[in-house]
Amino acid sequence: MNDELNPKDLPTYLTLVDEDGVQTEFELLASLEEDGVEYRALAPHYEDPAQALEADGQFVVLRVEIDENGEEMLVSIDDDKEYERIGDLFLNLFDEEMDWE
Repeated sequence: MNDELNPKDLPTYLTLVDEDGVQTEFELLASLEEDGVEYRALAPHYEDPAQALEADGQFVVLRVEIDENGEEMLVSIDDDKEYERIGDLFLNLFDEEMDWE
């Protein structure tokens, strides 16, 4: 049995700053590309396991855009139809990854 940690198995955390300057840490759940646009699904990260258990299981979907310096940045999706469509794709992806048997 190999007990080594594979870095790909470790969670990825991102600290996002909102328009008011408030920092919130998120865990990257998944990425996908649709119609040539990349998206990320993120869930709030809780240090306290009790808080994590109380969380409602919701996630946020953000679009990946490239800034003028060529850096990747995550932006909110203002179009409700796009947000719902991409959110549904992530839900289907999560459902496929779960082993329900």
